[in-house]
Amino acid sequence: MEKYVSIKKQEPYYQLLLAKALLFRQDFEFPKDTDDLNTRNIKFESIKKNYIRASKLFQKNITFLENVTPNDKNLGTWYFLWALAEWFSENREKAISLFEISVQMDSGLREAYFNISIIYLSLNKRFESDLYLKKYNKHKEVTDEYK
Repeated sequence: MEKYVSIKKQEPYYQLLLAKALLFRQDFEFPKDTDDLNTRNIKFESIKKNYIRASKLFQKNITFLENVTPNDKNLGTWYFLWALAEWFSENREKAISLFEISVQMDSGLREAYFNISIIYLSLNKRFESDLYLKKYNKHKEVTDEYK
């Protein structure tokens, strides 16, 4: 995928697929308790750089896609994935705003509310966390009614 994208740089959809593949990569060696501090930091930084790379690809290509095809039904999902990349690269505030956009574009992405709740909890903002957890639960109840 990376080789194809490096040759065909003007194809935003394939750039987004690469960003998604980077987001869900499983070939990294994760830091272990038995690793020395330097090794743990090196492993952590390589994983974080991967998420930052994915985030940049999402940003460039989602905004392009949104301008070209504003009614694309997958935009909400792309924003959701971009938000994950931002969250995993420790850009929590940006992740929150992207999760908000994703659920506005696709109301079926109720997990965005849950993720926002978790992010606020990690920022020690209990009140905001509770608000989004309530939104998630309310949305879940509405969704469950239609099953």
